[in-house]
Parts: sequence; C-alpha cells; structure tokens
Amino acid sequence: VKFLVTVLVIWRIEFVGRRTLLIAGTSLIAIGLLALIVAFGGSKNFANDNDADNGESTTWSPLTNLKTFHLALPGVLLVVCGYSMSFGPLTWLLTSELFPTDIRGRALGVSTIVTYCCAALVTRTFLSAQASLGPSKVFAFYCVVTISGVIFEYLAIPDTGEKTVEQIDE
Repeated sequence: VKFLVTVLVIWRIEFVGRRTLLIAGTSLIAIGLLALIVAFGGSKNFANDNDADNGESTTWSPLTNLKTFHLALPGVLLVVCGYSMSFGPLTWLLTSELFPTDIRGRALGVSTIVTYCCAALVTRTFLSAQASLGPSKVFAFYCVVTISGVIFEYLAIPDTGEKTVEQIDE
C-alpha cells in the first residue's frame, strides 16, 4: 500500500499540487487516528478489567474483538496511506523548495535534525505512554497534533508547484 500510494503521488504531484497532497494526506492520518481512537476506546491495554486487577500480563489486542479489528485495520491503513501521500515524499521536497537559497543548506540540515529528533521522541515514548494511558489516549494525543498540523499547513504552507526558485523566494 505504501509503495503504491507513494508512486501515485510522485506520478501526479504536479497535477494535484504539493500543498493539496500534504493537507489531504495529513487529514487522512487524522481520520485514521480517529478510527484507532474508537477501535481502542475504553481499552486499558489489558484483555479485560479483571486481568488488570489481578496483575496478569495478558495484553489486550484488537484481534480479540472482531468489531474493534474492523476499525483498527482501516485506521492503520489510512495512517499509512496518509503518510505515504504527505510526509513521506513531500517533506523533503517542500523543505528544499521553501527555504531561501542563501540558507537552504543549513536550514535543511536543521530541519532534518528536528525531524529525526521528533521521530525518536515518538519512538521512545509510545510504548510507555500506551502502557500508562492506554492506546486510545495516546492516539487521541497524536490526532490533536495531526489536526494542528493540518491547520498549520492550510495557513502557512504555500503551493510551490510550477513556480521557479525566484518566485518561491519572494
């Protein structure tokens, strides 16, 4: 799925537009996270509340509940598709186009470091946050951050398609 969506984005990026793809992809991520919030809603990451009280280590899974599975799988697929059509291919393209040419190299270095630090932070904190808060609340936090990103993209990111470097610098 990820490969196919990325190929489609690269193939149609000039027709659809970078900004449109970025906003649409990030919106798909938010919708996928909403599905995951509902799928894992009420879960404390245990098979049932009695397991949590008894201290047993049985882990709750969406596979234990068919209704939950039917929400969790599409939610994950929407997040993957949204990432593949927005942050995956467009992050590096847009950052290389948005920075002025005189600071582009340094700015790309800083933005790369920030990107990797944020990814490391999410990777480092996800499992412990899920264990203490439950998956639904963690996905809710990610959803709020993602919706904030959609708003930022709508308000602050220009469409750079079919513009020269000089036009973008202005």
